[in-house]
Amino acid sequence: MQRYDYAKAIALASRSLKLKSAQVTPLEVLYAASMYTGDFAAAGNAAQKLCQQDQESLAYARDLAEALAAQRLGAGAAARFQEVTRNAKRPPDSQLQYDVEVAGLTLMAGDESRMRDLGRRASSLSPKPAGEILERAGRWYYLAGKHEEALRQLTSAQELYPGHPEVTVALGWAALQNNRMQTAQSSFQTSSAPEALAGLAITEWRMEERDRAILIVSRLAGDSRWRSERWVSFTYGPTNYRSLAEIETERLRRMKAKR
Repeated sequence: MQRYDYAKAIALASRSLKLKSAQVTPLEVLYAASMYTGDFAAAGNAAQKLCQQDQESLAYARDLAEALAAQRLGAGAAARFQEVTRNAKRPPDSQLQYDVEVAGLTLMAGDESRMRDLGRRASSLSPKPAGEILERAGRWYYLAGKHEEALRQLTSAQELYPGHPEVTVALGWAALQNNRMQTAQSSFQTSSAPEALAGLAITEWRMEERDRAILIVSRLAGDSRWRSERWVSFTYGPTNYRSLAEIETERLRRMKAKR
């Protein structure tokens, strides 16, 4: 995915897979590029093939779960996920890691009961694995639009698993959605990852620090995924997509005015 040309990446990966269908790297590229361009069905198909090739990979299972969630398949998403991962070769102590994905998919379909039960089960774990479960639970609550509960889960995850960058950045997005601007700002400032920069730009924009927001977005300008309405809206929410679009519009306006 050189230069963030996701359409070209999809074309090259698809061509490679026609020559040899079981290649892992082209499937990984196809999954990521399809997600970023909003082709969630293609991403789901790629993730399913990866899961089938590597039945021990929790990362591939999570990719599949999110691609299915993005397709808004309702109760069918959890059923498909369970079917694909049913024969996964997993250590006995990792079952909860898969259960949280099923709970997340059922939450997206409107049933919160599995997620509540999972929270009770996680409370019996030691701090690090419990924090990992709560981080994923927070992620799913965020995707389901339940931002107050997402913030609660991610705050608990950070307390159990302090200093973990993914937890901190996810907490920043949940705080942003709950208008906890100082918490969001401090969380995003801990990382230089694109996900943190995008969140920080939105935070600064809403705090009326327009120059800072534009400067940050300029660092993301070469990456077209942040202009992908379907991906940003699913991953971070429609209001955040609109904020990024506003910042980019103002950035381009200022560039044009300087010419």
